[in-house]
Amino acid sequence: MMHLSQAAPHTIQMTHYAMLATTEVLGKLMFGSIVGSVADEFGYNLTFSFLLLMTFLVAVMSSNQPKKIKCLGS
Repeated sequence: MMHLSQAAPHTIQMTHYAMLATTEVLGKLMFGSIVGSVADEFGYNLTFSFLLLMTFLVAVMSSNQPKKIKCLGS
């Protein structure tokens, strides 16, 4: 996140980083709430298997991403 914020225009770097950090925390809180409900409904084994599959899919998708990220402002 820091590297991406440093690539943003100088006048908005702090705001850019704060928004990224806030979004990260909100995503983690929402994910924890949703997964807790799913585990209660379907059980721990099925929930763990689903999350393991999701982790594998994220690893495959991230390996296919371009190496350089362009910022909108640059």
